[in-house]
Amino acid sequence: MKKIALLILVLIFSSCHFNGTKVNFEIVNNTEFVIDSLKIVPNSEKTLNFITLKPFEKFNYIVDMSDIPPVDGSYNLSYKKNNEVVNKNYGYYSRGIPLEEHVVVTIEKDTVTFNPIILE
Repeated sequence: MKKIALLILVLIFSSCHFNGTKVNFEIVNNTEFVIDSLKIVPNSEKTLNFITLKPFEKFNYIVDMSDIPPVDGSYNLSYKKNNEVVNKNYGYYSRGIPLEEHVVVTIEKDTVTFNPIILE
């Protein structure tokens, strides 16, 4: 019985994969519009840099979560397009630790998609 319990503990700990504290959001502007004041923040008061994307431009936006308290939450993407503010929530992090390392965010004329990429 002790061997089974030990085996279960070993499997649990070996299956955990710590991704670190940074998430790379690859932002792709697939519109003919300038995307202004773009930022991605976890559910916190932390202020991050705003960026501007020209039409059809890509940008790697790094979110550092090293000072996020050990709570669960999600990310908020906000930007301006034609003076209209757009807000989108995405994903989940657990105890302040991101579950993904790389996410491709594609901004289209009428939608935003989030595609996590598994890095090996």
